[in-house]
Amino acid sequence: KNIPGVTNISIVHTAIQEVLIDGWRVTNPLGFAGKEMAMNVYYSYISEHNMNMVHTFAKDLNLRLLRVTSRSYALVAHFIAEQGSDYSAIFADLSTYRTDLVLVQKGKILETKSLATGSSVFTKKIASDLQIGFFEAEEIKLKYSRGELSERIAGKVKEIMTDTVRMWQNGLMIAVKEFSPTQILPNVFLLYGGGAALPDIPKVFKGVDWPKEANFERKPEIKILDTRSFHQVLDATKLLEKGSKNISFFALLWFILALE
Repeated sequence: KNIPGVTNISIVHTAIQEVLIDGWRVTNPLGFAGKEMAMNVYYSYISEHNMNMVHTFAKDLNLRLLRVTSRSYALVAHFIAEQGSDYSAIFADLSTYRTDLVLVQKGKILETKSLATGSSVFTKKIASDLQIGFFEAEEIKLKYSRGELSERIAGKVKEIMTDTVRMWQNGLMIAVKEFSPTQILPNVFLLYGGGAALPDIPKVFKGVDWPKEANFERKPEIKILDTRSFHQVLDATKLLEKGSKNISFFALLWFILALE
C-alpha cells in the first residue's frame, strides 16, 4: 500500500543460509527426521522507486530480468562457494560515498553496517587543501594510490589525508564494535572498493589493536581483494579495470553465471 511521504520497499531476493534440525546443521534436510526445524534466511530489499528503475532499464535494453540481489550477497556467496560453507570473514567495501561492512560467520551473513564516509571525502579534502577542482584532485588521489607521484608530492597528499583517514578509522572501529559483542569475530578482514587501493587504508587496519578494541581472539589478517579472485569471469574486452575497484561488479557477474 502506497503511503504519502513514506518510501515503500519490497523483498527482491531471499536465500536460505542455514537449516537446523533439532539444533544440528544439515546441508540438505530431505530425508532427515526430527522434531524441530529452523532456517536462517537472508533477505534483500529495494525501494519501489529503484525497482521500477531496474525494470525500466532492462526493458529499454530488451533484456530479460532474471533476479535482483545485493552486491554484498553476491560477493559473500562467491567466497562461500570457493572456501566452503563454514567460511567466516568481515567484508569491508570502501566505495565512493560510503563504507559497507558485512559480518559473515560460518557461511551466514549475520549483520551489516554502513558508514556515511567513502573515498570521495579524501578527494574533497585534497581539492580543498590544494585549492583545485574535484576531478583534478581525484586524479592526484589515483596517482597517489598507484605510487605515481613524486616523493615530495606523495608526502604532501599523505599529510593532507591524515585527519580524514583518522575520522574514517574512528567510524570503522565504532561499527565493528557494534557487531554482536557476545560472539568472537572472524580473524579476517576482506577489503575492497576503490578506496582499498589507498596505501593509508590497509595501514589503518594493521595499526589497530583489534583484540583490545573489539571481540577478536587475535589480530585479524587484512586481505585486499582483487578481480583475479574471480577466475570464472573472463574479460574478453580487456576494458574492465583490474584490482579492487570493480570487485562488486565481478561478484554480480559471477552470480549470474552461477544461476545458469
